Amino acid sequence: MKATLRNGKGSADHNDRNYINATQEEKEQVLLKWQAIKGASSFRENEIRAYNFLFGNWLKQKNEKYEASGHKEDVRTMQQILGGTNKDKSRSRYEPEETILQIGKDGQNVPYDVFKACVRDFVQELCRKYGKNMQVLDFAIHQEASSVCHCHLRRVWYAIDENGNKRPAKKEALKQLGYELPEGVKADRFHNLSMIQTAEERQLWYDILRQHDIYIDDVPDLDNAEHHTTKEWKRIATANDKTIEAQERAIQRNKSRIAETERMLDELHLAHDDKDKTLDDILNIIR
Repeated sequence: MKATLRNGKGSADHNDRNYINATQEEKEQVLLKWQAIKGASSFRENEIRAYNFLFGNWLKQKNEKYEASGHKEDVRTMQQILGGTNKDKSRSRYEPEETILQIGKDGQNVPYDVFKACVRDFVQELCRKYGKNMQVLDFAIHQEASSVCHCHLRRVWYAIDENGNKRPAKKEALKQLGYELPEGVKADRFHNLSMIQTAEERQLWYDILRQHDIYIDDVPDLDNAEHHTTKEWKRIATANDKTIEAQERAIQRNKSRIAETERMLDELHLAHDDKDKTLDDILNIIR
């Protein structure tokens, strides 16, 4: 069974079906809602209140600097920092990151209670592992008639600035968590801290599913593979060759261990045969 973890941008209004023309059927497709701020009437309100709590001091000082330098046009509200709604399509560099979690596809599915337990464990692990520089804002589990059960999880990454304020910034957050590129590797769209962290948490998602006795086929689906240039394919092929070489070395080590185990078993058999022979001699003397 295939499993999905994909990071990108999304919409709080879509996730809790809190848009004006949402039908009753669409609202019923949301099986579970969770939000960080109790009492908020919607995911959007929850996220604005969470952003004010986390980043209020940072934005206040930022706006004061703009005003003092005569650049009032750069002053922003927290709603603008958070980003647009379904109706207002404006985007923000500071808007939450949305993660899609899914198990199965094309009619494959797992029971809802199992999926919910997997999501719960995953969120707990996210908070344990990244909680120093990340806040889970809300998540919703959806079940549309034409798709498998899936989860929309929204969170924000933040770094601590020189004034001790939290500011939304994933790259700096990962640096403060200790992430770094391998020596000699330059950051680009195929080599960056976000990709390293995403790969890590995707493996975390797979591990949690296996803990729930869900078999996961993590071999890439080449039919849906992204387009790559010749240079990129060569880089991927080189990485695959290194992986194969490492696996072959592991196989050789395992063969050596098996041979050593068989030798030890043979010695045990010999020792056992000697004991049997000694016992036969003693019985013959007694007779």
